[in-house]
Amino acid sequence: MNFEKYTTLILENAKTVDDAVNIIEKNFKKHFPKSFIRVSSKSSLGGSDISMKFAIGEKSDWASGYIENDPMYHLIWIWGTKDGEDFTTNKYKVTMSIGNRIATKEKDSKHPWLSVIKKIGWRNKTANINGAIKHLDDYFKKMKVAAKQYKDDLPDYVAKKI
Repeated sequence: MNFEKYTTLILENAKTVDDAVNIIEKNFKKHFPKSFIRVSSKSSLGGSDISMKFAIGEKSDWASGYIENDPMYHLIWIWGTKDGEDFTTNKYKVTMSIGNRIATKEKDSKHPWLSVIKKIGWRNKTANINGAIKHLDDYFKKMKVAAKQYKDDLPDYVAKKI
């Protein structure tokens, strides 16, 4: 099956906020099937926002069980989505509040903490929902390339997740 056609078919089905949430999660799992992700929609007075919290590991991998201790912890938002709106024409803001980096160990360090930061490459974007989903999928691809590039400097569990 042609991957580009498959991706396009998935994107065309984002008709509701819940569809978008499911598609984002599936796209992430396509690149990191053994990693943690939580995509949810938060309702507020003016509509709802989609939040994505993800990490390369799972709770049992993180130091002290805190997701913030994962070397690739991210928090990304799609602001202002609302069911009943035309997802193909309305523009939504895609922003990252935590992430755009891989934290690695210093070479030959005896300390267990992750302190060296490697940037992945993120730009905030304003797009319709399909453009936002594509932007996220492109970023997930960059994350996978970066994880493979720096896997020798990352905790041992990372190699099993990529």
